Amino acid sequence: MAAKNSTDTAAFTALLNELRGPLTGVAATLSKSGSQGVKGFNEEDLRKLNFKELADRFEHLSQVLPDALRCVQEVKQLQGTVQERLTVLEGRQQSEESYLQSLHELQEAIISQSSTLQDDIKDRMAQLRQVIDDREMYLLSKVKEVEHEKLTTIERQREQCLSVLENMRAASRQAHAALTDDD
Repeated sequence: MAAKNSTDTAAFTALLNELRGPLTGVAATLSKSGSQGVKGFNEEDLRKLNFKELADRFEHLSQVLPDALRCVQEVKQLQGTVQERLTVLEGRQQSEESYLQSLHELQEAIISQSSTLQDDIKDRMAQLRQVIDDREMYLLSKVKEVEHEKLTTIERQREQCLSVLENMRAASRQAHAALTDDD
């Protein structure tokens, strides 16, 4: 789009340069009339002129008028062309402004969506951490529960073993005592 704008600007500048020729021609024609000693064309001067002076002025005007009219026509044609190009340029400018606005809206939408996604990720990760923490607490409590059950079982077995051992020691002492008493 930027390349089209520079092309349109160059074409517009070229048209303005083309207008310089006809405008210079009109200025030269009008300056010729001033340099030939002809008075200005204001209304009061025209009232003071006699018929011959008026005829001279009209003759001079009839010589200058076709060139001036041609120049005016060329200027009008160039104005039309310039106006057409200007309309095209303004249309493209409007198109570029619309495109720029749509880019801005797209940028805002991306920022908004990104923010929403970031918040969603944070929420879901917090939920996941909570689930993991809950699971950790559950597993730790189960391990403690199993540990307690096992230790309780082992403690009972130990007490039974100690009781059996104590009975064995007592029996052993009785057996030793009985063996020692027989002698």
